[in-house]
Amino acid sequence: GGGGQLISGPAPKEINSLMSAISGAEGGIESVNTIGEMKGLSEMTIDQAIAKVETLKGEGKTSGAMGRMQHMSQYLRKRAIDAGLDPSTAKFNQENQYKIDRSFLAGQFKGGEQEIVNLMKSGKITDVVAKLRGIWPSLPGGSQENMHTSAFYKRLENFLSKSGVQLPQTPTKPGQQSPQAPSASKSGPQPIQVIPFQQQSQVQPASSGGG
Repeated sequence: GGGGQLISGPAPKEINSLMSAISGAEGGIESVNTIGEMKGLSEMTIDQAIAKVETLKGEGKTSGAMGRMQHMSQYLRKRAIDAGLDPSTAKFNQENQYKIDRSFLAGQFKGGEQEIVNLMKSGKITDVVAKLRGIWPSLPGGSQENMHTSAFYKRLENFLSKSGVQLPQTPTKPGQQSPQAPSASKSGPQPIQVIPFQQQSQVQPASSGGG
């Protein structure tokens, strides 16, 4: 995937809903892969949070995936800078994770957020998911499906509905692209409660590289 994009102004409702739906199977703002919730992580600067997770990674305790959308620690600094943040002073808090997630998500599509919105409005949400599941492997059809994967489209429709948006079409059977049952594996942190993305966010293991 590509890098992030510097974005200003409020996000389209479709983008906020999509980020909320993805994070529902990824993590909370202080989630660190396989460790769970790491208290105080969101109070640190981005650089401090990365250093903390990298230390644990060196000890074999984590893959390095951190935050609400589980960005890999080795890519997070660049993604923060792409989003217009200074990692040495900006906190790894909900607001800044939102900025990083939003910037990174937009950067995966040549046409940025507008391309994502256009695909969703034209009933091609599965095309969006197909492009993103290499980055967030808990998405339907991804390599790390978990107990929250099968409800992805239901979560998305729920967030969209709360925002007053209806898509022309979404898969009627969530998770249908993957015949095997979602495994409740220990491959990721248990999601903390899903909060609709008003001004919050963050990101997940870019297992396909990126960065």
